[in-house]
Amino acid sequence: MLSETALNNRMTAIHRVLTRAKTRAYQGTESREMGRILDDTEYLVALLLNGDPDNRFRPYLQHIEENYDGFDGLVAAFDAAEGGIATARAESPAAATR
Repeated sequence: MLSETALNNRMTAIHRVLTRAKTRAYQGTESREMGRILDDTEYLVALLLNGDPDNRFRPYLQHIEENYDGFDGLVAAFDAAEGGIATARAESPAAATR
């Protein structure tokens, strides 16, 4: 089960995705791509509703960031809200070998 903080962080991330999707729609993004973006967003909501027991939320958020224009910074904002996960990963010895 997700803590209240983790739940709020995931809701904030979903909100970011939706606001960027809305911007893309107003910019005239083709309907098939908008459908894919919304499908991916729906999956984030499903993960949230299921408590994300396998910790798939962040990797899927990264998938969205990497696959659609205009979604830069989603993971960095999520990591900052989660307590600096990105910083910890960047400073780990394992990160240097990737």
